[in-house]
Amino acid sequence: MPKRAKADELTGGSKDVNPQWFTMQVQQTVADVNTTAQIPLPVQRLAQKDGKALVFEILKIWSDGPFLLVNNGTFIFLGAYLTTKNPNVAGVVGITVPQEFQLKGNGSTIWYVNKETGVHAAGTASTVLTIEPDQFDLSDAAGHGVLVATDQVFLTVISQLTGSSNVTGALNGFTIKCLYRWKEITLPEYISIVQSQQ
Repeated sequence: MPKRAKADELTGGSKDVNPQWFTMQVQQTVADVNTTAQIPLPVQRLAQKDGKALVFEILKIWSDGPFLLVNNGTFIFLGAYLTTKNPNVAGVVGITVPQEFQLKGNGSTIWYVNKETGVHAAGTASTVLTIEPDQFDLSDAAGHGVLVATDQVFLTVISQLTGSSNVTGALNGFTIKCLYRWKEITLPEYISIVQSQQ
């Protein structure tokens, strides 16, 4: 029988073993224009020890995004990205493939999801079946999640790859629910995380 992790092992000493929900939303106000929402993180109310810092730890994410409906002969791309840095892609239509790959691989990117739908070779619209919300487990096998040491995060929605003439023609948005708790870490570790995420 595996050994059960203690509260201090999971939370670094904060003992905040009961995760809470935090909801984030982004919504386009102009159809297919990249949109970024700057979202302040909750303020922690736990006691803080000398030489320690409390950080936001994301364990899981549930994601709801718009249903993609396409006509014959089209291809549609829709993506959402949760980052600790502003990706600076808002206000324009579309994103290039290199930009999108860079955003996925960026160290400030916590999570992302893509929805794509296209056509069959015969030219009939493909059917995409999605069961929502999509669930993403960001924790490791020991129950530790992703640490965020910034005061805010950025949730971005993109609905076209540059070079494609196919747009959704809709106001797209994403809602994500984070399961989070507070984790206590040393100040050197906190400074290291802050430097990597800002």
